[in-house]
Amino acid sequence: MKQTFNILVVLMLCLPIFVSAQNDEPVKAEKQVCGTEFTPAMEARLLQNIATAKRMNLSNESRTTTYVKMKFHLLANNDGTGRISKSKIFEALCRLNQNYADQNIVFYLAGMYDMNNTVVNTHSNVSAAQFQMSIRKNQHNDAINVFVCNSISTSSGSPGITLGYYSPTYDILVMRANQMNSTSATLTHEAGHFFSLPHPFNGWEGTDYHANFSASNPPPASVGGNLVELADGSNCSTAGDYFCDTEADYNLGFGWTTCNYNNGAVDPTGALVDPDETLYMGYFSDVCQNKFSTDQKGAIAADLTHFSRNYVKGTPNSTVQITTAANLTAPGNNATTQFFDEVYLNWDDMPNATQYYIEINRSPQFTSQLMIDEVLVTNSNYVVTNLTANTDYYWRVKAFNEVSACNSFSTASKFTTSSFPVSTKEALAITTISLRPNVTEKGQFVNLNVQTESKIDATIRIVNVNGQVMKNIENVTFQAGTHIHQIETAGLAPGVYIVNMQTVNGQINERLLITN
Repeated sequence: MKQTFNILVVLMLCLPIFVSAQNDEPVKAEKQVCGTEFTPAMEARLLQNIATAKRMNLSNESRTTTYVKMKFHLLANNDGTGRISKSKIFEALCRLNQNYADQNIVFYLAGMYDMNNTVVNTHSNVSAAQFQMSIRKNQHNDAINVFVCNSISTSSGSPGITLGYYSPTYDILVMRANQMNSTSATLTHEAGHFFSLPHPFNGWEGTDYHANFSASNPPPASVGGNLVELADGSNCSTAGDYFCDTEADYNLGFGWTTCNYNNGAVDPTGALVDPDETLYMGYFSDVCQNKFSTDQKGAIAADLTHFSRNYVKGTPNSTVQITTAANLTAPGNNATTQFFDEVYLNWDDMPNATQYYIEINRSPQFTSQLMIDEVLVTNSNYVVTNLTANTDYYWRVKAFNEVSACNSFSTASKFTTSSFPVSTKEALAITTISLRPNVTEKGQFVNLNVQTESKIDATIRIVNVNGQVMKNIENVTFQAGTHIHQIETAGLAPGVYIVNMQTVNGQINERLLITN
């Protein structure tokens, strides 16, 4: 048992940038760190989890699936600028689930929320930022809350760029936005801290081994108030990270850029130290990492059995993975839309999908700088109203449910907006206009209700989402007053249509959905 405790920075996933080299000598790289404070309470929780895992034999990998709820808060500045794309959240959640899959843990999307707060987004005032996050967390206290910020820091003032941290005080994860992607293991690492795991180099977070020690000047028995784990593991249960299936590590991945450490670090007895570069909880590069140790997995499982973790566990509405990309139906690829300021996007309904994520971009590469719109919807259609005339746009859709973050996007489709706007009823001297019902079964009649200030002559067309005129009714006259014009839908296939009324002064549209 450790004789002293150290409230120190467990700098979260400080993975240096990987640089190829002809040998395994370290090269200088911008050091990246994390900012969790591994407190005595966390240490006590870890020891309890290790004991529980041994007693309940939780290190085996035949557990039933545990579903863990996650809510993501996407930070921006007060004016709404600087927010990460929602697509990056899907990427990070997909990678997280891949890395925990062998533990039968599924993290599922319980919510994604925008939050405009410059102080939190920049962490310009750490205590104020954490207070604001705690308020938001209290409003969403039924899941692991992940706050994604443009930049983060901690009150410890630790060196390097902070990539993320777990706050034991507020029980939240805080992530730097550029770590939310398909290649970074930072979220995996931070979730490990949430489940009580320390770094394998526990105690060495604030000490640079090579700046202070060498083969001729080995480290003492204790560093940073923690017992130093020996290379032979003889004190593994009372030193380092307390796990006996992780190798001794003295923060040797910090600044090291390959997956083979061989820089001659020795333990207090002079024995060479050979750290495990593949552990998610270490500081070696993302490209090296691919596992939790068996005992680390046991501690995670034990943490999830504790009553204090009941609030993050749940059952998603669907546990069926969606593996098929959505099929876009309209506008057709390379089509020109009927109007530029009201474009109807449609795609086929996807089995088991509960939501759809839509991206509209000026670039076929869907770069963040040219993003026009991104939105989550529950139906297989969406109306875009913020587009420019005579302009090319690209769009794609991801069908998903709570457990399907990894599902791929649809094939992207391109459309060009026309030069025609949707006219307003005021321009047509129309007081009110409505289509009733605007959702009907095929073959039924619908009523176009029009109230005019003066006589108008109109042409009424039913147009599909590709801009094709399916019905054309000419020479329709409305006298001043209120009128009902009955429109037959016979011959129209189920789908979304525009009922377009055109006069000499302009045109106006109403949406019609025909079902089976």
